Amino acid sequence: MIIRNMPGSYTLAGTSSSGRGYYLSRYTNHINYAFNPKLDLELDLSLVNYGSTSKLQFNSDNNTKVIPEFRLNYRPSDSVNLSVEFRQGTPWYTGPSNWYSD
Repeated sequence: MIIRNMPGSYTLAGTSSSGRGYYLSRYTNHINYAFNPKLDLELDLSLVNYGSTSKLQFNSDNNTKVIPEFRLNYRPSDSVNLSVEFRQGTPWYTGPSNWYSD
């Protein structure tokens, strides 16, 4: 098994109105494993922290989650590509954060 690459990304978002606010931060590590030339795994491990504020102080609803997502790709030939994918969140949501779910 070979790790092809392992970049990371960080997102920080927040909003405030009338003394109340909401914040979200997300660090994602993107890992691509190559098991062999025909089989690879794309793994995203995200550490998400979110909550609310009142008058510039954090409230007690601060939460942290680890969100795993992956795609397993198998290419038995040049004309065939099979993938199994697991994502959390709503894929059609077009907001600034793709982890959002109802």
